[in-house]
Amino acid sequence: MAVEPRDLETVALAGPITLYEAIGVRETLARAISAGKPIRIELADTTSWDLAGLQLLLALERSAKEHGLAVQVAGAPGVFSGLASRCGLGDWLAGISE
Repeated sequence: MAVEPRDLETVALAGPITLYEAIGVRETLARAISAGKPIRIELADTTSWDLAGLQLLLALERSAKEHGLAVQVAGAPGVFSGLASRCGLGDWLAGISE
């Protein structure tokens, strides 16, 4: 069963997702969880990533599951996919990517 866009809480991230942006991104992702809908994270406009950014998405998925919510990632750039793969999380990313 496909989820209609209106039934999703969509968050479009842009720019670098690193330690320096972590607090703002964390707050944005927390608001997405509080909406109580399945979450779609659009990453196509993101640039650089570091482990802090990757950890934010891991934490989002864990928190969403605790609230019974699904998470999907769209438009993951190569830099993010490469980071996830180097950390042994390629299968995890494939499982939540559309």
